[in-house]
Amino acid sequence: MLKYLALCGGLALSAAAMSAQAATFTAEFWDVVVAQPTQNAFGSFSDPFNFQADVLDVTETSPDLVFEVSLLDFPNSTLIPTADTIMTVGDFNPSGLREETARLNEFLGSEAGSVDSDNNNPVFVAGSIFRFTGLVEVNEGLNTFAVGSDDGFQLSLGGVVQPDSATEPRGFGTTEIAYVSPMAGLTAFELIYYDAQVVGAGLFVTKDGELLTPAAVPLPASVLLLLGGLLGAGLLARHGA
Repeated sequence: MLKYLALCGGLALSAAAMSAQAATFTAEFWDVVVAQPTQNAFGSFSDPFNFQADVLDVTETSPDLVFEVSLLDFPNSTLIPTADTIMTVGDFNPSGLREETARLNEFLGSEAGSVDSDNNNPVFVAGSIFRFTGLVEVNEGLNTFAVGSDDGFQLSLGGVVQPDSATEPRGFGTTEIAYVSPMAGLTAFELIYYDAQVVGAGLFVTKDGELLTPAAVPLPASVLLLLGGLLGAGLLARHGA
């Protein structure tokens, strides 16, 4: 019986270890404007806008929220459009919500998870900063990234800031970024995105024409599971004679 239990436990734990993977981007959120924004407000960003002071310096502070997302395509929502909904042209982001109605959970939609941003605890997209980090798969040679955003963004790949990033405030637009990798595999991904004005908000990221997805990487807990599998195998070996 001991041999049977050790074998089953070892195989089960080893299988669990191999399958324990995370395929998400870590999202950090800074609520720069804590009160409900008004039409044409520039939030708490300076005028003229300064990307370093208004965005990058803020990301050096502790975020207001940290959560996980499995894609970068927002608004990602099945909510019924309101009278304030505006249209933004984009294959992956067909509509942009006006910030008067765009609370964070509406913006994130199915990716909201445990983010609480209802009528009793509103967190608005206007005047906010997001940072998404994770690992992505790249091909050897040319990889074409495209970032659609309202407002601006800064993309870093492999720890290098991409010089074509559109950091200034803008209406919804798409920027293509050519990234040449010396080899195929995983590379570090960081996207800093902000929304400054009460006009519209939207974001998507694609690679080679397909919506970008995070690479699956082993979770730290899988190491413990693997050790459990090895322990089971050890018990089997010890009592196998």
